[in-house]
Parts: sequence; C-alpha cells; structure tokens
Amino acid sequence: MKKFTSLRKQVGQAATKLRQGLHSSITVDADRSVDVMGKLTPALKSGSTDLNLNFGLLDKFTAKTGVSATVFVKSGDDLIRITTSIKKPNGERPLGTTLDRAHPGLRWSCRVNLTLVTPHYLVSLI
Repeated sequence: MKKFTSLRKQVGQAATKLRQGLHSSITVDADRSVDVMGKLTPALKSGSTDLNLNFGLLDKFTAKTGVSATVFVKSGDDLIRITTSIKKPNGERPLGTTLDRAHPGLRWSCRVNLTLVTPHYLVSLI
C-alpha cells in the first residue's frame, strides 16, 4: 500500500529540491531591469546568475521532479512571470503574464508559508 503524502508536504519537498538547485539565495538587483515580453521587470538573481528569461534551472528541476515551476517578480503592484518550465502547445512559454490577485494559487502559495514566497517574488510549483 502506498503511503499518503499531504499536498503541503509534497510542495515543501519540491521547494527544497528547487532551492538545492539554486546557486545561492534569490535576490533582487534593484539597479537593473529586464524586458520580459515588453514589460520591464526587476532583475532577480541567484548568486551571479540572472533568473529573468533563464529557463535552464527550472527545466532541469522539472525534468528531475516532474513538477512544473514558475517564477514571478513583484513589479509595482503586480506579480509578473519572468521564467517558467511550462510550455504552451506551440512550444512557447507564457512569459510576461501577470498573476491575478484573485488567482487561488496565489492565496494558497502565501498560506503554505514557503521560504520561496517573499514580498519581492513568488516561485510557484505546480
């Protein structure tokens, strides 16, 4: 019989694996902006690696875990998608999209209190 693992625990385990794949903590480079599909977004870094428009880390994570991941950065009052392992049917990635404040994923992500949720960015695991 397979042991039941709560969704909260599964997300926590995936978040730990994603953090382990980072070069260091995620920081906001306030001196730089990156154009993501026509939207200027604050630059996010892990060590010296830019995360905006960088698919390598998330693609590697998804290949290893089977879990999709997206990084949103706070820009003004919005959270804007700056990188993702998700691909549309045509192979393009949904970048530069804004996370609606009413989206249930935002409310749930903030409730689980992961260290990947800060006032400056949100890493969403699906």
